[in-house]
Amino acid sequence: MHNYTNTTDLMKAIKKLLLFAFLCLTWFLSYSQEIPEEGKKIFTNENGNIFVNRQLDVFLLMSTDVDTKNKHIVPSSSNNGNKIRFSRHGLHTFTHIDPITNQQTIYEIFADANPPKTDIKITEGLILKFANRYYCNNKAQITFLGQDENSGVSHTYYSLDKNPYEKWNGKPINLSDKSQYELKFYSVDNVGNIEKHQTVFIYFDTESIIELEDIFFDHNSADLTRESMRKLDELVKSLKDFPELRIMLMSHTDSRGTSSYNLRLSKQRAESVKTYLVSKGIQANRLEAVGYGDTMIRNECVSGVNCSEEKHQENRRTEFKILPFNK
Repeated sequence: MHNYTNTTDLMKAIKKLLLFAFLCLTWFLSYSQEIPEEGKKIFTNENGNIFVNRQLDVFLLMSTDVDTKNKHIVPSSSNNGNKIRFSRHGLHTFTHIDPITNQQTIYEIFADANPPKTDIKITEGLILKFANRYYCNNKAQITFLGQDENSGVSHTYYSLDKNPYEKWNGKPINLSDKSQYELKFYSVDNVGNIEKHQTVFIYFDTESIIELEDIFFDHNSADLTRESMRKLDELVKSLKDFPELRIMLMSHTDSRGTSSYNLRLSKQRAESVKTYLVSKGIQANRLEAVGYGDTMIRNECVSGVNCSEEKHQENRRTEFKILPFNK
């Protein structure tokens, strides 16, 4: 916040402004029972900076102060005050000129329209993070990292396996007694902006087979498409984040064509994925490439059965599995 007179006067002005700033909501959002105590509001941080929810109606009322030296009046057309609704996210300023001293004071209020952003951090047991899935060994210890560059984070809420949301108390959450958890979470900032709920999955079965979605090849070819390369870059990042990890790449075809041809094609496709990962800096000895052809059809579309193209697509897939660390 800028100081247009001096810091002491500005801080007094801000405090006095807050004493006579009353807020009123003209409409209410329908909040679920997850966060019954939250609402749109005004917030002042430890530095005296004022933040207000952008969708909030604020009433600034006349004040009369016998101490003329420190009198900072926000003009009002009536005793009911002037309703203000901020039209945009960002800093807004109000100018007051003292009618006696002619001294100008600038009040600054930040209209906050942006919700926080929250990540989870697994401080114990994490083996691999891939997309919204976390793979852990034995147990996991979870904390939340909520960030808001404007008014700051007020609270973080979480739900395990569809249970009611709880307010996080800031202490690590320990998980270990199940093979899989569904974790939902979000944060609320200090003026009531609510983050979109996020969902992640936490697995303790490190032998899980993880499908690489949207990995496509040209017809009857082992050449990766550009879209597939972009998707594989997510796996590259995970492998770089966890350098001790080794994985097996597995490719499958549908049942059309001969079994020998399908086996050969799937092996070539697995090798293509491996080659791309190596080209991005992943060591070749961390990767195994295996082709299974049409030996692991996941639906009814075995050889000789007439199926739709979508059904066949379910069987054309690329997957990976985490290999034991002691190999």
